[in-house]
Amino acid sequence: MQNVPAVFDPTDEERAAYGKYGWLGRNPTELVRAYEAGEDRTELLREMDYVNSLCTQLRGRDYTMANSLERRLFLSRTGGPLEVKAYLGCALRLGVAAQMFIDHEFGEEEDGYALVLLLFDEEAVLIRAHHDLGMPEDRHHRSADLIFFPRSEEFELNTQDVHASLTPLEPTRRATMQVFAEDYGGVVRLMESKYCDELEHLLEGRRLVAWSGFAFKDEIVPHDEIVPLLPYFQGNFEGEAARLTFAKVVQRMYRMMPAEDSAIELADLPPPGALRRIRNWQVRGPHVVLRSLLEKRRAGLGRGALLTFYYLHGKMPTAMFRVILSFL
Repeated sequence: MQNVPAVFDPTDEERAAYGKYGWLGRNPTELVRAYEAGEDRTELLREMDYVNSLCTQLRGRDYTMANSLERRLFLSRTGGPLEVKAYLGCALRLGVAAQMFIDHEFGEEEDGYALVLLLFDEEAVLIRAHHDLGMPEDRHHRSADLIFFPRSEEFELNTQDVHASLTPLEPTRRATMQVFAEDYGGVVRLMESKYCDELEHLLEGRRLVAWSGFAFKDEIVPHDEIVPLLPYFQGNFEGEAARLTFAKVVQRMYRMMPAEDSAIELADLPPPGALRRIRNWQVRGPHVVLRSLLEKRRAGLGRGALLTFYYLHGKMPTAMFRVILSFL
C-alpha cells in the first residue's frame, strides 16, 4: 500500500462536545474498517458528514481529519489505488474518471458532455457523460450513456491510415449510468462515489485493453458530429447516416490514444479476441500438448517421438510445459 492517509479519530471530549449540536456517527477509523469489510462507500460518506461539521465547529475549520478519511474511502478496500490496469497505456483511475463525468465546466451547459472510449478484448464502449437538462434544479443529477459495439480488426487497421475509407460499426446495445445526490453537504463526492461504483461494475470481469482519454465538447469531436448521434445514445440504432457518423466519432476517439501521456500506437493493439485466445492456451495448452504426445507414444513412433519430446522441451515457453514433458 502506498500513500495511505493516516486516519485518526476525534477525542472523547470533542465527541462529547459535538454531541450537544447534532448526531454522531462512527469514528473515522471505524468507518475505514467498515469500508475494508465491504460496506458501501457512498453510505459511509453520508455517515462521515458529521466529521466535516465537527471540524468546522470544534477544530477551527481544520479539515485534516475529514480529508484524510475521505481520501482513504476513495482508495481500494485494501488501500491501493482505485484503478483498473490496462493492457496498453496507463491505468484507468476511477476517481479521476468520475470527476471528469461530473465536471462543472461541461455540466453547466445544456449540451455539454465528456466522451471516453474503452477497449476490451472483443468489444468496446463509447461513453458520453452529460448533465441531463442543465437546469439549476437538476444540478445534482448526472448521466452517462454507453454504446457497446464489437471491435473490428478491419476498422482498427483503417483507423491507422488517414486515407482509408471509413468502415461502418454496428452498435449492439445501449446502457446508462445515472447518479443523483441529495441537496446537502458533499454532493459532488457522493456523485463521484456512485460513478466509481458504476465504473467498477462495468469493468468487472472484462479485460481493459486500452482507453482513449477524455474529450470534452468540440475538443476532439466537433459537436456537429454528436448531434446526429443523440438518438444512438438513447438506444435508437436506425439510419445509415447515423451508422457512418458513429464510426467517424469512434475513429476520432481511437486516434486520441497516440496523443495521450502514455502514448499507445494503434498498431500495437492486439487483434479482437487475442487476449482470450492467449488465456485459453495458457489454461488448456499444456493438456492439448500432453494428449498429443501421449497419442504419438501410443502410435509407437519410438525414437522419433523421443526426439520430438526433447525438441519441445527446449521450445516450450512456460515451466508447466517442462513439467509435463518431464513425465513422458
